[in-house]
Amino acid sequence: MFHGNKSFKETIKKSFRRLIVPFVVFSLLGEIVYVLRMVLEHHPFIFSAFVKSEIIELVRSGYLIGNLPLWFLLSLFVIKFFFSIINNQIGRVVLLFVSLILSILMHIINPPILWLMNIPMGMFFYATGFFLSEKQYKKQVFFLSLICLLLIASFIDSEVSIVRLMTIFGNFYIWILYALVAVIVANNLSKWLFSHMEIGLLSSIGKNSMLLYVTHWPIFKLVHTIISLVVVSNTYIQLSVMTIVLFIIYNIEMRLINRYKLGYLIGI
Repeated sequence: MFHGNKSFKETIKKSFRRLIVPFVVFSLLGEIVYVLRMVLEHHPFIFSAFVKSEIIELVRSGYLIGNLPLWFLLSLFVIKFFFSIINNQIGRVVLLFVSLILSILMHIINPPILWLMNIPMGMFFYATGFFLSEKQYKKQVFFLSLICLLLIASFIDSEVSIVRLMTIFGNFYIWILYALVAVIVANNLSKWLFSHMEIGLLSSIGKNSMLLYVTHWPIFKLVHTIISLVVVSNTYIQLSVMTIVLFIIYNIEMRLINRYKLGYLIGI
């Protein structure tokens, strides 16, 4: 929720570097890891059929199966692209209203094309963040958001998969408000707690969150495959091993990126 005013050209150029480059690089890396997992698990694999299914999945869902969380990068790029075009063409209230109505319609219709659902919802949150970038830190906004957050969490706790706009539990419409006030509260608490202190590991993760974001899925899936092959079935042990390996690889990756100036791969 910290959008600023930038020119269209500057926004697209910066967004391409920060979002599309990591999306392409780590989607392909995820595909390589996925194929390796298929080989290790002795699943039948036909390359031509795999490529065809992945192209269809990319068009339908905005991601490749080897690195599912990267749908967000492509979706955010599209949101930034259209926001830069229409932000100055229509009023702010109109933009919020239209994106919210489209989100509700997509939730009701539930089309098979996933990005038709998450882009309008993402546009609504992005536009709201643009308008609340500084207002969210006013005391009255924070306390009102905190009260709403506690009330909803206590009485109508709700969760929605934003990629599919699918209600997991609770109420979809309440969740929209729930998500907004939760972000405002989290941003305020983070600003108050960490603006005058720096915690090594948390600071490193915060500054390089993109690296963890684009690599955690293929690493988790590969490690899970390997430890499953050696018959480690305990979920807690599996999760602990995956987390430890993730941070070991994260440190190695950061050293390589800094040493060989590969920051462009993660948009920095």
